Amino acid sequence: MGKGISIETAMKMLEASQKKSAELGRLCSISIVDDAGYMLAFARMDGAKRITAEIAQKKAWTGAMFQRGTGIMRQMAQPGNAGFGINSIDPRIMLIAGGHPIRDGEEVIGGIGASGGVTEEEDEAVAVAAFSVTDYNYAGAPTALDKE
Repeated sequence: MGKGISIETAMKMLEASQKKSAELGRLCSISIVDDAGYMLAFARMDGAKRITAEIAQKKAWTGAMFQRGTGIMRQMAQPGNAGFGINSIDPRIMLIAGGHPIRDGEEVIGGIGASGGVTEEEDEAVAVAAFSVTDYNYAGAPTALDKE
């Protein structure tokens, strides 16, 4: 088992996401959590809507706890799919794209969430930008649930 995300690395990831948010002309909140879902780093950019803070935190928690992106989680939660109704088991589950697990190889060591873009694609871009400053990744081997 790895040692997890250092505060120094979490702050670098946060800065990379904030830079991407500014490039997009958006005011976002970004949250980085450890593998248990506890916050390591957080920022709500000046002028970002208050609700983006809670949404970013929930996206990061969902990515870490379910070990997959929140966009994939939303697809799994659609009627007829294996994850239908999963969002009713815990109020922290967020089914809006912009959240991902943080992986060191295949091991999930945390999660990241971004909120404040006009589109889910913008939130995704802000979250994914964090990985440009680390060797961590957000993709993992797909499971059977990911294919449903």
